[in-house]
Amino acid sequence: MSKLGKWPLSIVIAASLVVLVLLVTGWRSATKTVQSVIVANSATHPAQVHVTYKTSQIASGATVVPAGNLATLIPLTDVSLYRDVTLYLYALDGKNSIVEQCFVQTQDSHAQVYNLDEFATGGIGTLAVKSYDPAPPNIKVSCNNTNTSDVTVHWELAGRNN
Repeated sequence: MSKLGKWPLSIVIAASLVVLVLLVTGWRSATKTVQSVIVANSATHPAQVHVTYKTSQIASGATVVPAGNLATLIPLTDVSLYRDVTLYLYALDGKNSIVEQCFVQTQDSHAQVYNLDEFATGGIGTLAVKSYDPAPPNIKVSCNNTNTSDVTVHWELAGRNN
């Protein structure tokens, strides 16, 4: 037999040996291991992810806003360490249902003031929640009481830094 004739015989013997092994162990055992491989994340096989967010109280208090006046609730406060900040305002004590107008401002390094937001609190007993993402470098909050009686505004400023 020539050298060329030995190669096809070797290939046939090797292929026969592989088929024999698969017949003895069973075709299903060979395909089972392939079917149990997860190639990508899916709804039935999600990736395990654990995220923890730490929220810190930056400042809180209560400010009486006199009738017909503008009052600063939160003086210019540095919030540059936070990724986002959330402002909570809750008005109490007024005799009438009011719509306080509130202003949120920030200031750059050259003392230039920028208005971030302007909103109505919604009146007595209404919680107003405003989030700012990304957080500005600093924040100042003022409210205008358009009511005929003084109003106490409870407030809190919270930040998240991750």
